[in-house]
Amino acid sequence: MIPLIMSIPWGLEFIDQGETLSPIIGGASAGFYGFTISKLELVGISFTKVNGGVQAHVKDFNFITKSYITQRADVYENGQRIVFNREQRNIQQTSKHEGDHRVKQRQEYNRIHDQVLKDLNSNQVYKDPNAAANALKEKLSNAFRDFNYRDTNHLEPVWHNSKPAQLERPPDTKAQEHASDLVHSRTDPSAP
Repeated sequence: MIPLIMSIPWGLEFIDQGETLSPIIGGASAGFYGFTISKLELVGISFTKVNGGVQAHVKDFNFITKSYITQRADVYENGQRIVFNREQRNIQQTSKHEGDHRVKQRQEYNRIHDQVLKDLNSNQVYKDPNAAANALKEKLSNAFRDFNYRDTNHLEPVWHNSKPAQLERPPDTKAQEHASDLVHSRTDPSAP
């Protein structure tokens, strides 16, 4: 479920906060190399007293999203956990994937924004402002629930042909040492 913040007095609508590199370890222990989180904000709620309670008016709502890209990964080999820095190309691949999440979230926001805002401003009568605010938060959350589930789990129709990331392996230090020895033996005239 996307976290909800009650209300702020102005609206920015879709807010893409981009990504940040994170020291969180991904891979065998954490099961991921990046993640994108979102939250929804109701913007500028006002209340009008009517017979039987209050009606609420919502100026707008914000959808805020941000991605985190892990810089380190881990695997288990021979019963030992090996933690290592991820290769730059793998970090870039994760960055692209999490960027795709933010693009899809923006597309969904744009697709349903007007209908959601209309539903929030349905002239329904609520018992009091608290009841109205709780009902509006639930309506907003429900509007994105199915999309959020499909996006988080990489399901159709949000994602097409999505494949889970392959487990990243640490650099083969023995192979690197062997390659270094070969280079050294070719350049050192005293080497056998």
